[in-house]
Amino acid sequence: MTDTNTALGKRIRTLRKRKALTQEGLAEQIGTSSKYIGEIERGKVNFSIDIAEKIAGGLDVDLSELFDCGHEMDGATIRARIEALVKDADEKSLKTVYRVLKAVLR
Repeated sequence: MTDTNTALGKRIRTLRKRKALTQEGLAEQIGTSSKYIGEIERGKVNFSIDIAEKIAGGLDVDLSELFDCGHEMDGATIRARIEALVKDADEKSLKTVYRVLKAVLR
């Protein structure tokens, strides 16, 4: 599967554990199997927005928070995404990004 599936799965696992829920407990709340939850958390399956909404509800988070998985990605993926973001940036934007990064990384 994709890096996105893996990052999203890790995010779901993190949120589930934060709520002290087992895979079985979450599965029961949303009406699916614990095996399916495990596959989602390992990034092995694609799932529908309906399932995402049920998972978010079961974890008591907004759907947007469920998909906020940037911090779950590995360093190489984050670097690639940063490069993609700045690839076509104009000079003014690049200078701003540079100043922000410089301030954060000091």
